[in-house]
Amino acid sequence: MINRRNFIKNTIGSAAYIGLAGFNFIPKKLSNDLKPNIIFILTDDLGSTDLSCYGQKLFSTPNIDTIAQNGMKFTQFYSGSSLCAPSRCTLLTGKHQGHATVRHNQKFGEDLKEGELTIASMLKTAGYSTACIGKWGVGHNPAPDSPNKHGFDYHFGYVNMWHAHNYYPEFLYRNGEKVYLKNKVKNVPKDKYFPDLVGWAYEKHEYSHDLFIDEAVKYIDKTKDPFFMYLALTIPHENGEADLFNPDDTFEVPDLGPYADKPWTRDEKGKAAMIDRMDKGIGAIIKKLKEKKLFENTIIAFTSDNGGNEFPTLISNYPLRGYKNQFYEGGIRVPFLIQWPKKIKSGTTSDHIAAFYDVMPTLGILASASKIPENDGISFASALMGKTQKQHEYLYWEMAKDDGFQQVVRYGEWKAICNSDYKKMNDNAYTPEMELYNLKNDISETKNVVAEHLDLVEKIKSIIKKEHSYHPGFKPLTQN
Repeated sequence: MINRRNFIKNTIGSAAYIGLAGFNFIPKKLSNDLKPNIIFILTDDLGSTDLSCYGQKLFSTPNIDTIAQNGMKFTQFYSGSSLCAPSRCTLLTGKHQGHATVRHNQKFGEDLKEGELTIASMLKTAGYSTACIGKWGVGHNPAPDSPNKHGFDYHFGYVNMWHAHNYYPEFLYRNGEKVYLKNKVKNVPKDKYFPDLVGWAYEKHEYSHDLFIDEAVKYIDKTKDPFFMYLALTIPHENGEADLFNPDDTFEVPDLGPYADKPWTRDEKGKAAMIDRMDKGIGAIIKKLKEKKLFENTIIAFTSDNGGNEFPTLISNYPLRGYKNQFYEGGIRVPFLIQWPKKIKSGTTSDHIAAFYDVMPTLGILASASKIPENDGISFASALMGKTQKQHEYLYWEMAKDDGFQQVVRYGEWKAICNSDYKKMNDNAYTPEMELYNLKNDISETKNVVAEHLDLVEKIKSIIKKEHSYHPGFKPLTQN
């Protein structure tokens, strides 16, 4: 746990700590009635430019944009992974993918360990009520009460990530118990996925996203301060399993709204309608905060678990290369907005480089938590307050792939993607196949300059060797 000395070092950096120069944001110890409420909104497969405040021109997100207008927009913020489960694990635990217990969506990705600390666990010790509403999706097939075992007083939504692919499910979970809905679902054939959880609804009555927004509004209305609400929305993830029954309706939404007559594909119309619906739902949450006079002292953070999908018309990640399930910038650089009207200056933009594993220490400091786990993150609370901010020397990701594994390092302006042979991993003489890009000059990662910078290869090799820890699933998919 962080003592006062390490707390100051992590917040202002070693040099500043030694001389106490450039003193950074360290909040006074707050009593519970002064602590901010925290709403952390995580969307699913939302690209870096799927919001109008990030440049989207084909549709608008006025309510989400107000978070940027009332607070800060980050331009270089990264998810925990390019896939759902590992990214959520990194967010919740503050551990990057070289140390996390969940490193893939598949079975070998493992689940959170019993007693593993999360943001919710940390905030509970700081006097917070904690709720997870929406998609848990951490691990391959977690127990129905997994959120409750990891610091959440209350959970309503999906637990299994494949179950969450259906927006009209037969049931959801409330604190580990099934809550049956009015929908009727045709399950996927038994040799695929999870036949009792995954399917396509042929009677559609209750749209899960709407239920989550309603639940969030009710939670704000009835819960005493301070509270932490992790609102994990499934929108705008596609329902991939629907392809087996209705391939023209993979982006399930009650109606296409203003996009019905657009000259786009059905999937593009569906995704735009989903984002429009999400934006209106977040507007309802903001409205409730204002009604309850909680708005000024509530932190609202908004981001996505990974990059967006590829579409011929909609621009989800431009000008970034790649998309979900890739480690190019389009797969891991995500929107990040945060407001706290009492403390964060409105309408500001930050180029600070941060990642999901920085969220835990940041929220811990903003909430005056006395026990903040020393994992991989560095608090960016100082950046939020417009103060000098300690930077990561580098960021790190990894993931098993079909023919081996990938390890990824952002080192200053450099980005290395290493495609490695699992069998040679511990051979000191082995140099993985490496792509190297200069993000300062080539944000779209179009020119691999590794041959021109062989001096960096050894540095990158030392980083990936240092940051990877053993995991039983870290081997080619074909061997799992």
